[in-house]
Amino acid sequence: MHPLRGLGCFNWNKCRWDALATVARHYSSSGDTIVIPKRIHRGPTDILRALESTVQRDYTAAEYKFHDDPFLIPTSNSAKRTYAMSKEAGRKAALWIRKEHAQWFNTKLAEPPIKALTAKPAITEASEASEEILKDLIGDSLVSDAITVYEILEKNGQELSEETKQAFLELLCFNNCIDSPSEELVEERWFRQSFQGKQRPRKTWKDEGLAENIFKSLSSGPNAGKAHRALVRGMARFGQFERAWQLLREMVASGDSNLVPDTGCYNAIISGALSLREGGESRWQMVETLLREMASSGLKPNIGTMNAVLEVISATGFFPRSREIALQTLSEFHHLGIEPSLASYYYILTIFCRERGPKSRVLVDILNKLDGQVIEARDPKDTLFFLTAMEVCRYHLQDVELAHRVHNLLLEHSNYDFIGDSFKESAYYRNYFILMCTIEPLETFMEVYNKLVPNVYVPEPAVMEEVLKAVDLNGAYELLPQLWSDMIIFDHTSRDSLLTKMLDILARNPVTDSPSDSEESLCKKKALRESYMRIAWGIWEKIEGEAENVGLRSRNLMWTGAMLGDLLSVCVQCDEFEKAWKVLVHLGAEAKLTTSPDEEPATPNPISGVPSIKSLSLFIDACIKKGDASKGLSCVKYAADAGFPESGELGCKLAKSLQLTPLQMNLLKSTIGIVNLETPLEKKDVAG
Repeated sequence: MHPLRGLGCFNWNKCRWDALATVARHYSSSGDTIVIPKRIHRGPTDILRALESTVQRDYTAAEYKFHDDPFLIPTSNSAKRTYAMSKEAGRKAALWIRKEHAQWFNTKLAEPPIKALTAKPAITEASEASEEILKDLIGDSLVSDAITVYEILEKNGQELSEETKQAFLELLCFNNCIDSPSEELVEERWFRQSFQGKQRPRKTWKDEGLAENIFKSLSSGPNAGKAHRALVRGMARFGQFERAWQLLREMVASGDSNLVPDTGCYNAIISGALSLREGGESRWQMVETLLREMASSGLKPNIGTMNAVLEVISATGFFPRSREIALQTLSEFHHLGIEPSLASYYYILTIFCRERGPKSRVLVDILNKLDGQVIEARDPKDTLFFLTAMEVCRYHLQDVELAHRVHNLLLEHSNYDFIGDSFKESAYYRNYFILMCTIEPLETFMEVYNKLVPNVYVPEPAVMEEVLKAVDLNGAYELLPQLWSDMIIFDHTSRDSLLTKMLDILARNPVTDSPSDSEESLCKKKALRESYMRIAWGIWEKIEGEAENVGLRSRNLMWTGAMLGDLLSVCVQCDEFEKAWKVLVHLGAEAKLTTSPDEEPATPNPISGVPSIKSLSLFIDACIKKGDASKGLSCVKYAADAGFPESGELGCKLAKSLQLTPLQMNLLKSTIGIVNLETPLEKKDVAG
């Protein structure tokens, strides 16, 4: 508070105007003029947007739509989808309860009341109906309720104005006579769109439905032109291109100035050229014909026209002139003052960067054009640009630097809104991660990995397999414990390809001590060996636990000989001899070399393939080190039964290193078929 504020004799208004008068006299005496800047229009959310721009994204926090609770934060893609859809299902249940029992929700939440928060009365065949109620329902886009009220009015014989009928027809054509998901149910909309992908929608238009009945009553009145245009757009929107094209031809042939198609009608039919014509030349001729009709009618094309033309070109396979026509299209629309949207650039990438076509660097030109711009949404397919651009970087160009430019553009301003739904976001990061993992140094990749995983992106099994390959290639085996922990969290431990790759890396890269190691280095290697064993035995418990829970017939994970051989090697290298013996018995080695006649042999486990001879040799070395001849003989017998020609060498090695009993020697000779074997005791007798 100003110290003079409390003085009653001080006139603040007079002081303010005196100061302004002084400034005005100064500028008038100096000859300068006061230039008052033009008022900048501010929207109701501009202050919130300004505050939001000061807050950076927190990569350590879960997405806003999930509960900020450790037990409720999803850690896999399937869990993300399930949690988001479950939360939205609860919202839908609440909306249903409020709709069905509106009489219970009569509390005024705001004054004046907010329409969106007010319970709407249920519309039934017994409800009161009037044209005003129908108008309100049309304005709120409540299709089913509007249809019910219209049927009541029609049953009562009440006439409706032409304007109301036209508005009702437009609502039916836009929604195909069914309720569309609420704008509040974002996840449900994304879930439906993820199945459509980049494919064109199939025909879902309801032929001879209520929309066409309304159209018949308007087709000859003063709103005939509006009715025709609404029906053409509606049919084309839901895949009924044949009848939409026929209706457009009737409008043009009529010569009635009231029935002239507008730009939206032509845009819809141009997109339908893919269904109406076969072959690139035939489709392009149709597009040219429609564009000439627009020009002769004095219709000005818009961004929808350009994108419809580019869509036809991009979807026409290997059309020889596709690149040439696409560039001509961009040039013509540029002269008309129409600049491309992100959807336009998406079609350009599709045209120029085909899978089996020549390489094109058109993406570089597009990024140069977009850098520094504030991108606005102008087409529903704008959300396909960033995903397609990253696919081009990975598959078409294999350019990681260009991928970084695409990602930096995505993070600018509000461009992240164009990433699309969760399905597109996951596919975008999958391409980005695999490209980085293949080309970038592992340290650089792991910085991005640790930043984005798991709150922004959860790697799919294919991505995790590429990461394991990169770790193996760079010898960064200290990262294996972290990756194994992530695999458990992301629910990847049911993927046999990942488990096989992990065991293979562990077996081929043992952690060994050297005399020159320092005490700190020895401690690190010991901890890493313990992690190796923890990972390997975790895989054992996972597969065996599944076999116990669901049985052998319905289990998803099955042991292979290679997997058990790698597990055997890891157990031996980590000095876990008893666990190694357990693995060998599971492979099919006999725990008892001699059985009584009454004793039934053990049932062999269903294992495909056999382990490598290297794994069996490592176990023989461990048996020699432990002095356990019995387990060594079982290993030699298993090698012989599996058909390894090296089984004789293993038997000789065992006989020369350990003192075998006569019974064991006879078993060994009968197993490997070698009669003259010298034991250490026999060597000593010969030397004496």
